[in-house]
Amino acid sequence: GENIRRAQYIFLGFYLIMIATVLAIYYRARVLPPWATVFLCVSKRLHSIYMLRMFNDGVAMMLLWIAVYLFARQRWRWGCVLFSCAVSIKMNVLLFAPALFFLLLQSCGILRTAWYLFTCAAIQIALGYPFLKHNWASYMGKAFELDRVFTYKWTVNWRFIDEETFTSGGFAILLLLGHIFFLCILLDKHFNIIGTFRAVLLKPFAIYEPFPIQSEIIVSSLFVINFAGIVFSRTLHYQFYSWFYPTLPYLIWCTDMPMLLKVAALLNNEYAFNTFPSTTMSSLMLQVTNVFVLCVIYLNEKSNSFVPYLDADARMNLISFVNEECFDGARQLALYYGSVTEDMAVGAKVSSIDEHEVVLSLPKMKLTLAVGFGASGPVSGEGYGRQVLQSMLTEAADGIAAGDTMGKIINREYVKDKELENLVNSIDEQGTSQSGALRQRTTKTTTTTTTTSV
Repeated sequence: GENIRRAQYIFLGFYLIMIATVLAIYYRARVLPPWATVFLCVSKRLHSIYMLRMFNDGVAMMLLWIAVYLFARQRWRWGCVLFSCAVSIKMNVLLFAPALFFLLLQSCGILRTAWYLFTCAAIQIALGYPFLKHNWASYMGKAFELDRVFTYKWTVNWRFIDEETFTSGGFAILLLLGHIFFLCILLDKHFNIIGTFRAVLLKPFAIYEPFPIQSEIIVSSLFVINFAGIVFSRTLHYQFYSWFYPTLPYLIWCTDMPMLLKVAALLNNEYAFNTFPSTTMSSLMLQVTNVFVLCVIYLNEKSNSFVPYLDADARMNLISFVNEECFDGARQLALYYGSVTEDMAVGAKVSSIDEHEVVLSLPKMKLTLAVGFGASGPVSGEGYGRQVLQSMLTEAADGIAAGDTMGKIINREYVKDKELENLVNSIDEQGTSQSGALRQRTTKTTTTTTTTSV
């Protein structure tokens, strides 16, 4: 604790690791344009938190961002280990926990999720064992301390209300209810596309088939749920800026806000956290800005819902399934679905598979042929992919045995539709001609009757 300069160099390393990790997260998610990442690196307050003040918030968040990067890479086990280590430094990391729970549930299934949660708990017990052994009740009470009253002097986000309201229990309950409400609607929007959120509430012990999740969805879910907790925090101190500022550029670019509003939202946050002591105007500007951003994120149609996709291992396994396990499978797909001749289908192989199609390589024709999964897509897992491919191969084998191809079937259907269309047009024309003749006879009869009367 005596060599401050050395400590600052150490925290400079923490800061650079944090910046590099968050940039790697941005790269995995592919939401921000490259130039927008500049906003991550120019925050004066963030520099101060890491290299001047040397708060432990920076260390905790550095570990948390590494965990998020591992989650985006589907490295759930090691991600959970680092997540738990970050929690042991600062409890605010638990703001990410609701999103992480549903991510684990959908990507890993309920059994592996339970194991990862046990791992997180075991790490907490191991790290806190000396304190738990000495006085576990005091340790647990101070770890959460839900009845804690924060110091009004240091609040950045609630300076525009009076101190009595700020320290009241009713205000704390109101914020808690607001947080719970936004958690529910955000979780429902992000996670309910396959019914998981409600299913967990109604049938918590049902086991659902896990599937890998896109990096963008993982990052967005974690960032949004954490930001909801920030908006409804009982207080934000200056060092708490490190909890959410690295996510702000990402979250803002997830919306359709005009560029001017995006930049203004970032500048408002930076202004509020660089104003000391905080003022009524700075805190009001901060809170209004962040509530607005949170509402826009929720209402924005671009807000991400879970979209399952095939990871690299599943794709390779499905390719091997067609090329190696299914005898002559690729050639049959080319013959039936591609309407390729026998000679041109020789040597056909599956070159790639994604959620919507299987791509065949035809060396004789020196081209590739994409065959879509149609109504069976998107293929969201290896097991389902095998079922879809097996049914396609069965249909292809039956069709080839009957001398059919998809091209012939489509052509027959087209001819039938054309004949039916011509028949309908012919009937319409005959009906029109008969109606015209009937009108002419009616006109003649009317004229004759009129002449006779005269």
